[in-house]
Amino acid sequence: MQWRNDLVRRAANALERVGYTCSPPSRNAQDVDILARHGTESSVIKVKCPGLSQSRPHLYKRCMGENIYMIFQYERWYLVPHDDLVRIAGETTPWLDSASWKVHGSYSSASPSGKMLAKLRPFGLDFAE
Repeated sequence: MQWRNDLVRRAANALERVGYTCSPPSRNAQDVDILARHGTESSVIKVKCPGLSQSRPHLYKRCMGENIYMIFQYERWYLVPHDDLVRIAGETTPWLDSASWKVHGSYSSASPSGKMLAKLRPFGLDFAE
C-alpha cells in the first residue's frame, strides 16, 4: 500500500496489529489519512495521523463534529475519537485556553500530562511490541 508518509504507515501497522484492515483514503478525502474497518464490522472509521515524522496528540477545530479518529503514539499507540480527545484535553490540560487553540484553531503537544494519559488509557492499542 502507498501511504502518505512513514508515520502513517506505522500507524496503519499499529491498527492492523489489533485487528483493523486499513487502506488509504481517496485523494479528495480531507483530514483523513487512513480508512479502517475492525474485523468483520461493516462500518469504516476515518483516521487522522497528524505530523510527518513525530507522532503526538493534535486537536483541530475543523475536525469537531466530523466523526474523525486521531491516532498518535506516546509510549504506546492511542486511537481516540477526535471530539473525545478535545473533551479530555479540556478536562486535564490548559490547551483549550491557549492562543493556538483560540486563535489558530489547533493545538498539539509532544508531552501530554499524566492526567491526560490516565484518561486516554481506555483508548490505548494493546499489542506486544
